[in-house]
Amino acid sequence: MPNRCVVYQCNNASGFEFPSDKEVRQQWIIAVRRDNWSPTSTSVVCPEHFLPTDYKDGPTACGSPVRQRRRLKPKAVPSVFHRVEPLSVPAQNRKSRAEKRPARLREIETKKRKVHTDAESGVRPK
Repeated sequence: MPNRCVVYQCNNASGFEFPSDKEVRQQWIIAVRRDNWSPTSTSVVCPEHFLPTDYKDGPTACGSPVRQRRRLKPKAVPSVFHRVEPLSVPAQNRKSRAEKRPARLREIETKKRKVHTDAESGVRPK
């Protein structure tokens, strides 16, 4: 089963394992910005979070690049992260929505009764 990228709100499958070099590994952990988290042996960061300059130049044959898995430079650190914008309207908590519900239901019932009584009396709705 493929591993998922550990970056917040990124669900890409597969990627680069965390480096074994302690200094670079710590830079990756800081770059990922996850609270109270440390990488496991299956933690990966997908290629989407690296710059083109973070990759080693691949081999070429007759002037054309040879298709092969891209490799990161030894000191490469993920630096491309899509900023998650906060909601423009703060989310309401469940309790406040539940408190408003009875008032809305009463309003709907009142409108239904008015339409029903108008229909019985022969008054056409506007």
